[in-house]
Amino acid sequence: MMKDLNYHKSNLVSVKSITNQIWEDKIFFKNLLKHFLEDRKHILMIGRLSYLPIKDSFIRNVLELIPKKNVTINEKESNHVSFYYSVDPANDNLHELINDFWIIYEQPALIITDNIEAYLSINLERMSWVDLCSVTESAYVLFRGIEEDVLWVGKSYALKFPDMEKIINFKPTLG
Repeated sequence: MMKDLNYHKSNLVSVKSITNQIWEDKIFFKNLLKHFLEDRKHILMIGRLSYLPIKDSFIRNVLELIPKKNVTINEKESNHVSFYYSVDPANDNLHELINDFWIIYEQPALIITDNIEAYLSINLERMSWVDLCSVTESAYVLFRGIEEDVLWVGKSYALKFPDMEKIINFKPTLG
């Protein structure tokens, strides 16, 4: 499926036609994460579940991969979850978890940074992508808004985007 890349501002880009449920989109998403994680050490995931019965099995999967001290579940709104991970870019289980998170959560956000401590002391639940990118000078925020098939990528002003054309045109080969 053809992906549509649009630069909206110097710090915001969108990629349309992302579903993460077909093989090619999963490979695209994994490749995209690989590029953003090259110089960053942490990924923080925040989102809210729309369908609560799947929460328990997803949280179980999270806790198998991520230390419990790095997982926060909002007790007032049990469908809101956040967790962070010190990244091993080659960890395929983590990539599958991130992909599952992206599919099952409403308006998920992935904050990719080398300064996780700056995010751990603030309430991230209602922050915009601009605010999330402004917490440090070294953050990318990948998020989905109301359009299910659009991936948005914001960045701190000090950072540069990787070659997004190359990333969206990457064609995996079997073998």
